[in-house]
Amino acid sequence: MSGAFIVLLIAFINFVNLTRVQFIAEIKSLKIKMITGASKSNLAKDFITESLLLSTISVFAAILISAQLSESLRISIFSTESILHILLISAGFILVVALLSLFPLFTSKLVSISNQEIKKSRLYTFPLIIQFTLALAAITCTIVLNRQINFINNQHPEANNANMVVIPDNPWESVQRFELLKGELMRIPSIANITAAMEEPGGDIIDVVGFEMEGVDRKEGQSINIFTVDSNFFNMLNINAIAGTTDFGNTPTQKWEADAVELSTLRTTNNADPLKITELEKNLGVYREKYILNKSALKLLRITNPEEAIGKRFRLNFFLPDLFPEGEIVGVVPDFHYTNLYSEEKPLAIAPRKMFNYCFIIEIDPAQREKALAAINSTWQKINSDFPLQYEFLTDSYQKVYAGEYAQTRVLSMFAIVSIILSMLGIFALSAFNLQRRIKEIGIRKVNGAKVSEVMILLNLGLVKWVAIAFLIATPVAYLAMHKWLENFAYKTELSWWIFALAGLLALGIALLTVSWQSWRTATRNPVEALRYE
Repeated sequence: MSGAFIVLLIAFINFVNLTRVQFIAEIKSLKIKMITGASKSNLAKDFITESLLLSTISVFAAILISAQLSESLRISIFSTESILHILLISAGFILVVALLSLFPLFTSKLVSISNQEIKKSRLYTFPLIIQFTLALAAITCTIVLNRQINFINNQHPEANNANMVVIPDNPWESVQRFELLKGELMRIPSIANITAAMEEPGGDIIDVVGFEMEGVDRKEGQSINIFTVDSNFFNMLNINAIAGTTDFGNTPTQKWEADAVELSTLRTTNNADPLKITELEKNLGVYREKYILNKSALKLLRITNPEEAIGKRFRLNFFLPDLFPEGEIVGVVPDFHYTNLYSEEKPLAIAPRKMFNYCFIIEIDPAQREKALAAINSTWQKINSDFPLQYEFLTDSYQKVYAGEYAQTRVLSMFAIVSIILSMLGIFALSAFNLQRRIKEIGIRKVNGAKVSEVMILLNLGLVKWVAIAFLIATPVAYLAMHKWLENFAYKTELSWWIFALAGLLALGIALLTVSWQSWRTATRNPVEALRYE
């Protein structure tokens, strides 16, 4: 909404600027009309009639373009509720344009206007500076938003991999059949690998449990987040250990997990069958859990050297104690940012448990994409016929999490383009007007020996000043706005100085390209013709 308002403001500034320039250019014909009996009210009627015609045509064209854009973007803007708002906005736009068209007429002394007053038209550059300021701010913000989106994608594991298929939020029955699904899919040539995890990419890990660790003083209420994965999770997502290994080795079967749950339940049940407990303990055997910690977990434990954690005894105080037995830390991984980047990485204790892995991730062969997707669908229907297959690609999973940021980037990019176009139109018209007034001056300079390059520098010097002033205003505004926006993220890109310099150079380059052709034509014109014309 704010972007649309700023674009509208730039358009109104442009309209006022161009209307004033046109007014000065037509001053002689307007004086003649008043000498022959026309009053200011008569001239006002002509101005309003012309502006009403142009603004009405513009509104209809805008509605047609909006209808096409909304259809291609799949956005419904012409609902029953919005029709009234569109009509009110359109009527308001037409009314404002009509009033602005009278601005030069009632702010200038038409009969007594002189060449000295025409020279004051340089003051019209102030609105143009405002336009450039807004355009510069938009360019800067667009660069920062795109940098942050790229930064986010580079932080997440395999976030740019379009060959990862994610099947999130699976029902319990499908989770229990994961090993069967994995076995079937791994026999298909177009399937490269398959793994599973507790949460989907970009999700939030919220399960917190107490823990005990060798060499770490136990503190009241100290806890750590638990994250369960399949045995090949780290290998498939190319996450390497910074100490120890990411290889869990032999992991418990689903039958072992079910027995562990039952045994933990029986231990807390009154009058439980001792024979059954003994049988389950025998089935579970002596299994020592293998835990992997992330770097944030080391900060929690105040361990600076990852190697110091390897081999330490570790236990989760889970409410089903037999499901996560005592074991040791076998590896330490970096903060791999599997979840979103809105908050800081949580300290994780990672263990292999199949029963909690509700998200499946399948890597397909990019050369056999269609075959792989068809194979996944058919295999799923065979194993999970009672549940429809709902999948998305890994790239889409993260885009879904940052949908607001992607939308802001697209809208701001469009806004920047529109702002630049409007500013170019304004500077082109104002430049043409100024060059027309300076034809005699340029002719005299050339007769006195001025070179074409010197004349062009003279003509473009004012433009450089406008851009410089706009840059000085836009830079702190854009910096504060982007600094505030980046506070939404725990991990963010830097607001480097070159971003603002690049935006300034882009704006200056666009402005110079807009007027240089006119300046060159004026500078290379025969001075005799210019003086004869004057």
